[in-house]
Amino acid sequence: MHPRAEQTRYELIRAAATRIRCTGLRSAGLIAISRDAGVSRGALNFHFPTKGALAASVYSEARAVVTAMLDAAFSDASAEPPARFGDGLWRAAREDPVVGAGLRLTADGTEEPAPRLREEVLEALHEHTAEQLRGRPDATAVADLVVVIAAGLESLSRVKVRWWNSDSSSDVWDLVRPLLATAE
Repeated sequence: MHPRAEQTRYELIRAAATRIRCTGLRSAGLIAISRDAGVSRGALNFHFPTKGALAASVYSEARAVVTAMLDAAFSDASAEPPARFGDGLWRAAREDPVVGAGLRLTADGTEEPAPRLREEVLEALHEHTAEQLRGRPDATAVADLVVVIAAGLESLSRVKVRWWNSDSSSDVWDLVRPLLATAE
């Protein structure tokens, strides 16, 4: 793809993500998205024939970012991967409109109840944590707790930002760090 076309595509995805994150998919109009991206409606239609195709691309881009974050967090078992991933993920959801919007979407670009990327991510976090703790009798229970903490902090942060700052998050993860320690 030509660099200018790639840039246009990226701007459309980012503009759509910003709208989806703020107003939801249903209210994210294509005219407003093309205006926000600074491109013509024709350029939007060239890259994305439907709003569903555009939303599916937001999901796909967000999934790629989240998957890379998960892989990076769990590639270094000495750095408490669940806590590092949880903190990084929800920070990205706040700061990166593509990740924030993508977590609300399904693979086909809809906001159907499930499984949205958010649920897929939490399931992947559970699987990675259980794998990291494999051999321990409490591996599944600890993985369950990690998911509850990650989901709880993210949900509470939507209501009150205090729940998703480095101090609050660190305090919560500090309580479960001993449970995340793997036998040497």
